[in-house]
Amino acid sequence: MENNRTETLYIVSPCYNEEEMLPKSAPVFVSTLDRLICSERISPESRVLLVDDGSTDATRETMKRIREEYPDRVETLFLKYNSGEFRAFLAGMKAAAAKADVIVTIDCDLQDDIEAIDEMLELRVGGDEIVFGCRPSRDSDRPFYRFCAGSFYFLMRAFGSKIIPHSSEFRLMTKNAVVQLLAADKKNLFLHAEIPLLDLPQGKVYYARKARVAGKSSYNYVKLIRLAASAMKEYTFFFETVGLVTAVSGVLVAVLLDRCEKRGRADKG
Repeated sequence: MENNRTETLYIVSPCYNEEEMLPKSAPVFVSTLDRLICSERISPESRVLLVDDGSTDATRETMKRIREEYPDRVETLFLKYNSGEFRAFLAGMKAAAAKADVIVTIDCDLQDDIEAIDEMLELRVGGDEIVFGCRPSRDSDRPFYRFCAGSFYFLMRAFGSKIIPHSSEFRLMTKNAVVQLLAADKKNLFLHAEIPLLDLPQGKVYYARKARVAGKSSYNYVKLIRLAASAMKEYTFFFETVGLVTAVSGVLVAVLLDRCEKRGRADKG
């Protein structure tokens, strides 16, 4: 890290149908930037970048009003279609990398503890280029969801992924890390599994996840299952292993049935 100047930080936050949440979260993002700028930990050119992921409610209009309210702190990016959270994050990171030294990604629902950015920046000063925001536990989740999440992380790591257990979209990355991430040639880019693969200094911060105070999550169990299946297909050898086990089992069953049939014929003879 350069020591002769403060770095420019961009907070990138995708928004999909968040007209209720944005008026609450945007001021928190801005006040966090102001505090860090006043303490000279980041440069005055630091900004919040809100990314509209093809919302169907009044999110776009809400973002425009927020940008007018904070013209020196908030920028906006509007995607034409709903492309999914990961692609929205990537679009925002790509836009921010043209101006920022450091990028923090975070959901706009305020469930992630934005105060943890302070610790992320400390690790950045120490040389880390990627800092993952992680939950120490999932005790606050519903039992079924906690079981599914735990199983997903266990299987991902058991079948070859370097995914960080209980990490979130709340993370810090340098411009260099973002550029390397954007160069990844993957059909289904799953950020949780792709980013740990980058050969760069990495750290973690732990924080307690909060309850959503407005609006509702766009995720449901069907989306989560599809996402999990896609991630395991792209970043593990799970499906190859299952296919191999199935094939071997089929051969063994066929051989066993053949032997049983031959034995039956011999007994009759």
